[in-house]
Amino acid sequence: MVKVVATCSSNSRPRFTKHDALALCLALLIPATVIILILVSVFPSLGGPPLPDFSDPIKGFEPRGTKLSNKMVAIKKFYDFPRVWSYQPPQSQTGGQQNNVLSSLKRKRRSSQNTLERPLSSDLHVRMMFVFEASGGNENLFVAGKLKDACAIENSILSASSLYVQDCLGISDGMTYQCYSSFSLGNYIALLNNRTKCQDITDQDVSYVKNLLLRCHPYFVKQTLKENCASSSCEGVPANCTKYNAVYNIFQYLTDNEMSPSNDMFLKYTSSIPPVSGEDLSEEDLYDELFGQLKDSVPGREGIKLASFYFMGYKFDLFRIKLLTEVIYPALAMIFVFLIMWFFLGSFILTFTGLFCIIYAIGLSYCLYTMVFKIDFFPFLNVTTLVFLVGIGADDAFVYYDIWRQTCAANPHANIMQVTLKTLLYAALSMLVTSLTTASAFFAGVSSSITAIRLFGLFAGTSIFTNYLLMITYFPAVVALHEKFASSQQNSGMWLELFWGIKPEDNGNHLNPDDYGTLQLDESFDKSSLFSSAGQKFLRSLCESIEDQPFFAAFPFFDMCPIEVSIKTCTSPGTACCGVNASFPFPADTAEDCLRLASFLRNTGVLFDQQGKMVGFHFLIISDQSFTTSFTAMDDFWKSVTSWFDKEMAKAPTGLDKGWVGCRNLDLYALQMGLSEGTYSSLGISVAVSFGVMLLTTLNIFISIYAIITIIGIISITIGCLVLAGWQLNILESIVVSVAAGLSIDFTMHYGVAYRLAPDKSQRDTRVRYSLKHIGSAITMAALTTFLTGLMMMQASVLVYFQLGQFLMLVMVFSWLFSTFGFLSICSVIGPKDDFGQLNCCSSCKNEPEEETGNLAIPDLDKSPHDQNNKGCMDRKEKVVEKIFEEFGAQC
Repeated sequence: MVKVVATCSSNSRPRFTKHDALALCLALLIPATVIILILVSVFPSLGGPPLPDFSDPIKGFEPRGTKLSNKMVAIKKFYDFPRVWSYQPPQSQTGGQQNNVLSSLKRKRRSSQNTLERPLSSDLHVRMMFVFEASGGNENLFVAGKLKDACAIENSILSASSLYVQDCLGISDGMTYQCYSSFSLGNYIALLNNRTKCQDITDQDVSYVKNLLLRCHPYFVKQTLKENCASSSCEGVPANCTKYNAVYNIFQYLTDNEMSPSNDMFLKYTSSIPPVSGEDLSEEDLYDELFGQLKDSVPGREGIKLASFYFMGYKFDLFRIKLLTEVIYPALAMIFVFLIMWFFLGSFILTFTGLFCIIYAIGLSYCLYTMVFKIDFFPFLNVTTLVFLVGIGADDAFVYYDIWRQTCAANPHANIMQVTLKTLLYAALSMLVTSLTTASAFFAGVSSSITAIRLFGLFAGTSIFTNYLLMITYFPAVVALHEKFASSQQNSGMWLELFWGIKPEDNGNHLNPDDYGTLQLDESFDKSSLFSSAGQKFLRSLCESIEDQPFFAAFPFFDMCPIEVSIKTCTSPGTACCGVNASFPFPADTAEDCLRLASFLRNTGVLFDQQGKMVGFHFLIISDQSFTTSFTAMDDFWKSVTSWFDKEMAKAPTGLDKGWVGCRNLDLYALQMGLSEGTYSSLGISVAVSFGVMLLTTLNIFISIYAIITIIGIISITIGCLVLAGWQLNILESIVVSVAAGLSIDFTMHYGVAYRLAPDKSQRDTRVRYSLKHIGSAITMAALTTFLTGLMMMQASVLVYFQLGQFLMLVMVFSWLFSTFGFLSICSVIGPKDDFGQLNCCSSCKNEPEEETGNLAIPDLDKSPHDQNNKGCMDRKEKVVEKIFEEFGAQC
């Protein structure tokens, strides 16, 4: 009986034979069936987590654990846990005195009448907006004809919607329901001229309103003309400027900011705000209906057209839909990678297996992410891991199969097991180095304070490792199986809040954006410090100091500091609990009793728990800084606030020196600050880890230094190109900068390892040629596939996919150029020769007489197996492995 031993096949043409089909059944269908059965039956019974939910795309994009974010979380919990505190003590402690005072504070609400056929709503809420512009570049919209056309266009849009009447604000006579008129320039002109509707206005009406705006413009600029001047007194403002709040709303909401007396009130853009309630469940359906009506055609008339429209919150719904529908672009990238891998690997089954490893690695990482790490939140950024993994997985597949073919060529008579072990000896180390550096770059994101970035780094790094495990276990097995069969036949002013008695702590799970923990009361807060003479004086001086600050605008409620309100309440004739002629500061007991009595006003600032115990102090300040996305403006504002407050706390008496200031509108600023601080640390960690891994892998100081110099050059020119392309620091940009080190080292690492393992170590140019010949083709194909992955994503309208594709293209081009022409050039000129700069892996590695190594050759295209006499630990290991191969082959 003759034993048949499968050997390497020299046929490398693309093939898909019946043996491929059999291998496909064994290697893919059986594992896929097992996975499906686990997902359908076993996984749900074990309490498996639900599928990721991307209904809130911005969830998780917030810093956690920083000093500023702790304050913001404490404020959020302060409002989310009202049972922990109260502005009022229990009813029994204040008696019936509240009712008398409350009744004296009641005010009658004013009602407004107007002459419009469909009146305007009393409240203006911007939930929907249409913006109109002139068709010609120099045409003025402030004429009767164009304004009437704008009204007509809007009416045609809204009348075509069957859902608008269900969600609009309006009036009912018991029989019919009529929507209010939209807040538009045409309707306000009709209202101010006693017309019944927008279509009735004339050029004289428009001229009257234009002259009115000219007269009232100085008051708006000086901010003496404010919102709701029609229902409250605005000193020094003429009555016709406050009528119906028309002038304020026109300047604030309905005209562009370039319209002014200096350009004769030239109007380029005007907006219209329909009265949408936003409380009906059909609002999203209304937006869908209107968006479907407007996205394909732009309504307009002669001289005017619809320039844009705004639906509140609708962009997040569109983003959620686009995120899923535009998965087609990463899918197209995978198809192109599949075709290139098929061309390079020469086998459909091996190509399919390589992509299956990537998909399987994602699923396995998700299982670890949810079941082992116990993380419930899955941000949409984690989906982009698939894009990174396609390039990395293809790189590993190319490297393994390239070394496999070279090993087969060098050892034509070796059996499958011997070739597999020999290939893994080289490929596993090379893939481990690239996986470690790339995963470390992702894991460096865990140091960020932004929840979504931390979770992305954790998930992406885990995916890299799971993919590596599959590439050294599952993929080699399929390659061996495939070769065995083939060989036998083949992506308005902000409010500042001052607290005492509340801890600025975030005790929730920083990896779960839904878990903010509980509100923590400061047990060290002593109410005696608050009511002491020193405490009363300090708080009053604090109010005086606030009013002198450049960022101060006003106090809310009665436009008075809470301390001044308390003093006025305590000494007023109606509630003279401290005495009409009492002097400040008041006795501590008297001040406490008086504040308890006045607590129903809600602006005394004293906080009570459910037992009526005073647990803290809190009051609000309205700043003159409006919310903006500009980091510089917000940073200057917040630094001036904290600098002022820290100076005041240094003068505070004991017991009041632990106060802190916060603001609820600093989410974006905190995010930007977290990004600016975390990006550089992540980049530094990535580069440091890359150097460490390179040094541990090659054990050569100079190769590691040259590699890091190359990587720094790649990162620098890549980031420079991204800056020239208009990139600004944000979530994705932060990830890209930190990941750049991991992706930049791959090709340089492969060349460095090959340079280190070259047989002839005495000649630099020989070692460089060895590196380029053995690994150059695989690196070129890996760079090409990843470049095409990015190229396919350049057509996406989702910014994440577009920028990711742009980054992948740049980093692949510069990585290939710098590693091939830069790193190898450095090595050819000043690269280490022999063992210069080499660190010994163990002290027992010495030069010993060479032994016979048999016929199994190292995969070298230049020298035969008998010509390779290497020194060092690697030579010792290779000889031992070769002996094992000989004995194993003899037994087979």
